[in-house]
Amino acid sequence: MRPARITKIGMRNYKSFGPTYQELDLRPLTVLIGRNSSGKSTLMQALLLLKQTLQHPRQEVQLYLEGPYVESLTLRELAHGWPEKNAAEGWPVITVEWDVPVQTRYTFEKKKDRVQILHRTKPANTRQQSRIEVCFTEHNQRIFASSIRLDAWLNGSSKRTNLPYLQFMTKGDGWYKIESDASLDWPKQVESQSLSHFIPKFLSMFGRSQNREFEIIVAHYEQPMRALVGLLQNLHYLGATRKIPQNIYTAASSPLDDVGISGEYAAQLLHQRHTEQILTLPFVQLPEEGAIRLPRALGLHEQPLLEAVNQVMTELGVRARFSLHEIQDVHFRLLCGQASVQHVGRGIGYLLPVVVAGLIGGGQGTGRTPPLLLEEVDMHTHPKVQSRLAHFFVSLAFAGRQVMVETHSDHMVRRLRRLIARAAPGSEDEQWLMKNVNLVLVEQDERGVTSLKQSSLQPEGDIREYWPSDFLDEAPDEERAIYFAAAQKAETGTPAGPPLDVVHDPADEDETIE
Repeated sequence: MRPARITKIGMRNYKSFGPTYQELDLRPLTVLIGRNSSGKSTLMQALLLLKQTLQHPRQEVQLYLEGPYVESLTLRELAHGWPEKNAAEGWPVITVEWDVPVQTRYTFEKKKDRVQILHRTKPANTRQQSRIEVCFTEHNQRIFASSIRLDAWLNGSSKRTNLPYLQFMTKGDGWYKIESDASLDWPKQVESQSLSHFIPKFLSMFGRSQNREFEIIVAHYEQPMRALVGLLQNLHYLGATRKIPQNIYTAASSPLDDVGISGEYAAQLLHQRHTEQILTLPFVQLPEEGAIRLPRALGLHEQPLLEAVNQVMTELGVRARFSLHEIQDVHFRLLCGQASVQHVGRGIGYLLPVVVAGLIGGGQGTGRTPPLLLEEVDMHTHPKVQSRLAHFFVSLAFAGRQVMVETHSDHMVRRLRRLIARAAPGSEDEQWLMKNVNLVLVEQDERGVTSLKQSSLQPEGDIREYWPSDFLDEAPDEERAIYFAAAQKAETGTPAGPPLDVVHDPADEDETIE
């Protein structure tokens, strides 16, 4: 049975996301595009805010604002429109939905306005969609979860069979009252100590008595909550900035499983784990004739991490190979060809952490699918590399990794379109690309409020729904302008052409592409 996976993230009243609820589908490959300061990074920061809170050692801290990923002096700074101090409304709400396997011998069926329990004689494995919605509030300079709602439903039924919802509402005195639509013997209220950050601790609330209620709670609430905590704590993030590579590195003294926010640990992680056998998939190839094939037929290939990095780099168009040179058992150098990585250009220094993070993060046959969040993956890279990165991310997603990418590269998006256009009509490869790649336009209106417009790849290489005319059209518009200018120069001796504002007519913004 496939492991747990985050399927949606939503929010309102968070930074540039206003009071209208916005929700993003997280598919195996989710690509975010949009203008600068449109809200792309905010989508990642919502998950990172939850991650840094769950990693805080003090469980009574329900939202931690001084972490390495998101830093803020007050919650008001993160709330849309800066609500008044101690206001009753306007505070951030973050939701996460995830798909998770559970083992239970009980299930539920909705009957009018209540939930009826159906008994199973033997434990059974099933899949469940779970959802948590947390409203964070600041009052008297204290930040806490004013409301926590849990919803769930079973997968695989003709109609989504709702499980009981649970809602924890603060009473303002260190206690939460509980509401539910299940005919179970829930406690009417619990102390805030029954929360681990913003996650309910059901075992401490209900004890460990082996009765029906206990088994239901463990199966449909405790199991999914543990899975969510693992997904959020283990997600990997690589920010837009990169640390300049060093000439000589000191070997890491503790185990590394992350390249760091700025890629600062990429070389040390590669040095520490360069002989570790990992499972990889080859790139999707574009043959001269015929249809593409996603690499399922070739299967997963096991190889050392350093060898896998060199293979991916070769596929991306980087000819020089990486090598490690020990210096007195304590230090080492990372070379690209004959030179230190520090001296081969910023592009290599930006690209290496992306490749290492993708290869070591799990998902490739490991049974783990922690999300990988990547900002500005195309920075300082050649257009061909940007195009080939689309192949890398498709291979990661196809192998089981969940990847969210923020990019300004039309080369990457065009290559995704080209891949599906070259897939055989009606083939499994075509269907997989349509279902598992989500292209998301993030934009702001004149009030500075962010909205999301999600699109899918289409068989002919088109993009369904909305797409910004100043993104995919920029290159052909420039070519057209050059053509007109050259023709006018040859005819009259005076260069001319269509005015720039014709190329970017505001009336053409966000036109629907069928």
